[in-house]
Amino acid sequence: MGPKAAPPPVEDPESDVEVEPEEEPCFCKNRMYAEGEQCRIGDSITGLQYADLPELFSEYSEFIEVENAIKREKRIKKELPTLPQWVNNTPSAKNIKMINKRLDHELYSALFASLKKNTFVETIYLVNNDLGDDGVLCFAQSISKKLPLGHLRICSNGMTRLGGSSMLKACSGFDDLRILDVAENKLADETMDYVAQMLNRTPALVQLGLRGNSIGNKGMQALVQALQTHPKLHTIDLRENRIGHHGGQSLANALANNKTVVTLLLANNELGDAGSKPLAAMLGTNDKLEKIDMRFNDIHSDGADAWIRGLKKNTTLGDLQLSNNPQVEVEHLQHVRLLLSIEQRLMRAAELQRTNLQKQTNK
Repeated sequence: MGPKAAPPPVEDPESDVEVEPEEEPCFCKNRMYAEGEQCRIGDSITGLQYADLPELFSEYSEFIEVENAIKREKRIKKELPTLPQWVNNTPSAKNIKMINKRLDHELYSALFASLKKNTFVETIYLVNNDLGDDGVLCFAQSISKKLPLGHLRICSNGMTRLGGSSMLKACSGFDDLRILDVAENKLADETMDYVAQMLNRTPALVQLGLRGNSIGNKGMQALVQALQTHPKLHTIDLRENRIGHHGGQSLANALANNKTVVTLLLANNELGDAGSKPLAAMLGTNDKLEKIDMRFNDIHSDGADAWIRGLKKNTTLGDLQLSNNPQVEVEHLQHVRLLLSIEQRLMRAAELQRTNLQKQTNK
């Protein structure tokens, strides 16, 4: 089939200037296709699958991506100003998710003001909105305990101690708050006292996300006591901080006999062998942890050996990630995988039970 004829010029009704229509992009030239097959972008070429033609469609995909981004931006500018009124007038709207939307002061002030009397929003995502401390302060001053808030994410918003302390104080006392994620901000050590205070006043919290906040040993000292005594917290995400070996030791002490935490994410924390070994030894007394992420922590063979010794005394841990530590040998990783297998854990559990029975008999 030959190429289609170009459509006639379109006249602009508001001027005498003729506007030439843009020609639809086609990236299908110089290709051979079976008879009767159809092109996925509307031209009379092949029906080969999109995934099979990455080179053919890459340029077209980029075109569509840019076009969609422009349409999305126009829609956001049109719809966002009406959001505060919609939030207040729609009781079925239990979730507010603002992701990758740049909110100016006027807009976020109106949006957050709509939460002051709200009694039905349960989930709020504010992710990558350039709120800064001013926007977070505005949010903190707007939420009340009437809000049945159960899930709050304020991530990648440039929040420092100034905004973070106010937000954490505002979150304290929410009886239904189960998930709090403040990843990729700038809270640092000086804000961890407020995190600890918030933990002590949110007994329903089960997940805490502190990833990428430049938390060091000093911050961990403030956190560990609250982590040790919290009644329900089961997931702690501390990835991409700098807690170091002293922070690792403090965390190990806090979790040695903890009965709630099942997931501990510590990737990329400058732990080294000195911070890794206490955590590995902690497995000998902790019978609750199921997953630990120790990637990118500069662990060497001595540290890997410590984890192997710890696993031999543990029956609950089923996922230990030690990859991306260049000094850990393949043999270590293979040994770890073997010890983590269900069969090995069942054998250790049976052996432990026999040992305990023997001790009771000897008494």
